[in-house]
Amino acid sequence: MKTTKSQSRYREIDIIKGITIIWVVLMHLELNPPIPDAAAQMGIFFLFSGFFFNPINTKALIIKKYNSLIIPLLWFWLISWCVALFKFDVPRYISEQHIDLSHTFGLLTNYSYLRVNILWFLMALFTTHILYNYLFYHIKCYKKELVIILIAIILYLSGSLLTGLKQHEPFHTIYEKPWFPIGPFLVYQIYFVIGWYFKKYFLSNFKYWPWLISFIVYSIIFRWIPIPYLLKIVPYTIMLTALLLGIFRSNKISELFSIFEFFGINSIIVYVTHMLIIYSPFCQNIISSNGPVFGRWLVFAIIVLIEVPIIILINKYAPFLIGKKKIA
Repeated sequence: MKTTKSQSRYREIDIIKGITIIWVVLMHLELNPPIPDAAAQMGIFFLFSGFFFNPINTKALIIKKYNSLIIPLLWFWLISWCVALFKFDVPRYISEQHIDLSHTFGLLTNYSYLRVNILWFLMALFTTHILYNYLFYHIKCYKKELVIILIAIILYLSGSLLTGLKQHEPFHTIYEKPWFPIGPFLVYQIYFVIGWYFKKYFLSNFKYWPWLISFIVYSIIFRWIPIPYLLKIVPYTIMLTALLLGIFRSNKISELFSIFEFFGINSIIVYVTHMLIIYSPFCQNIISSNGPVFGRWLVFAIIVLIEVPIIILINKYAPFLIGKKKIA
C-alpha cells in the first residue's frame, strides 16, 4: 500500500476515512444515501482502528489512547455543555425533560440536550483498544488468535441481541448509556478484530477483482435475501472497505480524491465538531427557511467549508483539544 510522505500513514485509508466522515455528516443531516448502508460507517472506522492495532505495554497504551480519544471527548463534551447553556433556556428544558437535579450527573450526561451522543464512539474505541490489548497479552493458549476472534463474535452476537431488545426496559437504558453505550460497543468489536486480521493475513496478497465480484454478488444478497440485518452488515462492510482500498490504490484515482485525505487525517476534528455546527441557530435557521431537503444540503456545504478553517485553527493553535502536544 502507498504511504504519505511521512511514511507513517496509509494514503488509501486516509481517503476512505475522509469519505466516511463526510458520509457521517450526511447521515446526521438525514441525507444519507440508501446505498451503501449507513450502518457501515462506524464499522469502517473500527475496522481501520484494528488495522493499526499493535499490542503494547498496557500503561503505555492507556496513556496513548487517553490522549487521542478521551481528551477530545472531554473537551468537546465541555464545549458542547457551554454551548447548550448559552443556546437553551436551561430551567425550562430541565422542567420539560423531568431531569432530576438531585442527581447532577443526570443533567451533565443528558446527551439529547447537549447533542453529544455521537461521542460514544470515542469511549467505545478507547475501551476496545484496552480490551484487546489485555487479551493479546494475557491469553496463553494454542491458537490464541482464534480464541480472540471467537470472543469478538460472542460479543457481537450479544450486542445484536441487545439491539433487538433495546425497545424494552431495562435493555433500552443499558443500550442508550451516553458515556458507555454497551450495545454499539459490543456490536463493533468484530470489526476491530477483523481489521487486525485483514492487515496480517490478507493485505500482502490483496487482489482487487475478487473483492469487487464478491461485493456485487453480496450487495444483491444484502438487498433481496431475508438475512438478519446485523448479521449481513458485517461482510457487507468488510467487502465495501476492501473494495475502496482496491480503488484508491491507483495513484490517478487517489489524486482525484485527495481532498478527502485532508478530512481523513483530521476525521476526529470533523467528528467532534460537526454536530455543534448542525445544531447552531444559524444552520437551523437555514434548514427551516429553505426547506428540509434543500436547506440540509446548504448546511452540508457550509459544514464542509467551515470544517477546513476549524481543522487548521485547532491543529495550529489548540492541538490540546485533540490530545496533541505538538503543533501539527
